[in-house]
Formats: sequence, C-alpha cells, structure tokens
Amino acid sequence: MQLRYNRSILSHQLMKHPVLKKLMSVKACPIKLSPYDGIKLYSNNSVTQDFWNMIQPAKYIDTNITGTYYRYLVAHDLFVVEFGSRYSNIPETKITINPHTSSLTPIELLDLVVVILGDYKNVEVGSWDEQLDIIEYDSHEVAKRLW
Repeated sequence: MQLRYNRSILSHQLMKHPVLKKLMSVKACPIKLSPYDGIKLYSNNSVTQDFWNMIQPAKYIDTNITGTYYRYLVAHDLFVVEFGSRYSNIPETKITINPHTSSLTPIELLDLVVVILGDYKNVEVGSWDEQLDIIEYDSHEVAKRLW
C-alpha cells in the first residue's frame, strides 16, 4: 500500500504556489538546455508542512503497490518525490528531477528543492544521468572525435 497523488489535481494545487507556477510556465516554453537527464537527490529531512498541505487534496491510497521503500509517492512533470521511508537505513526523502525536460536552470532546481524540503543544506546528490545531445553524431562518433 502506498499513498499517491492524482496528477491533474496535483497540478492544479501546485499552480497555486508562486515558485511552482513560474517553473511550470517555464516548462511550457523550453529554451534552456541541461547536460543532465535526471538527478536524484536524497535528504534525511521530510517535506515541509507547506508542501504537505499543498498536495493533500490530490492524495489517494493505492493498495496494489507492495514492496516499496517509501510510504508516499508524488509524481509530477517537474519532479518525483518519494518520502516517508519505511526503513531506517535509507534517506527520508528522495527527489528525482529532470532538468533537461523541465527546462530548469541550476537556480530553479534549487528553488524547487526549497519548496519541497525548506532548504537544500542537508540534500545530497545521489546520482545523475549525463546527456549527450549532438544530433549529427551518435555516441560512437563523438567518442572517436574526442579521443
């Protein structure tokens, strides 16, 4: 069992927050390129009370989900937040952000983390996926030219 959040209600709720509204409107006009496809951030802090209150109208219980590490899953186009760890040896919160598809600058990424966690002091980057978008060449051609 896992508590999840309806995407359309969630989007409506998030649009009420000024920072998130700005970030979602930026996504509608993608102009920024990021060398990263996905960044996983970990924190032992939980989500802020404001974020928790904002997402509550979208919640529902999914009884078909078993074997998850987290009690809550908030999936949105800008981010995926998993929090409420079920085990003491994993971080309380995991945030996955794709700055390329969301057209986020590093500052906007940090703004998003602040909305979710309150600050980014206790946040660690767990992993990231590098991206190579050179249309004329595949990765083998790029490697040949670099080496």
